[in-house]
Amino acid sequence: MPAHDLLGEAVHDERHISGFGYLALAQVTALGPGMAAALIGHIGVGACTTLAVNGLQLATPDHIRGRVMVLVFGLSSAFQGVSSLAVAPLVASIGMSGTTRLLAALAIACAVIWTIGVTRTGRARKHVEPYVAHEDTPDLAQ
Repeated sequence: MPAHDLLGEAVHDERHISGFGYLALAQVTALGPGMAAALIGHIGVGACTTLAVNGLQLATPDHIRGRVMVLVFGLSSAFQGVSSLAVAPLVASIGMSGTTRLLAALAIACAVIWTIGVTRTGRARKHVEPYVAHEDTPDLAQ
């Protein structure tokens, strides 16, 4: 299996893990299980972010890699604040547990869509050009 397919599969696996971790977090009422569920959710998000940033670094030309990474981390920081402001009215209307369930379900839905996309793209590439290494896809095995 090509390295880019492995990266795609790893990213969607991590999204599933984070979604199910946060979904479990919304269900628990005790501190210990809540900490375990939050840990699982955070591990999934952290692994997904690490894999995505690594893939982006490998795909970006050397002479602009620093600029691209500054943009990525700047957008990431900005979206953390914006998402907090966007979710606050939802928390006020349906509560923290309901919001956590909704966002966890959204994360799982995104992972399923990602899985379908990665699977279909990989099959299409194998069908159209089974033995061709695509220039637009970085070789992550290096």
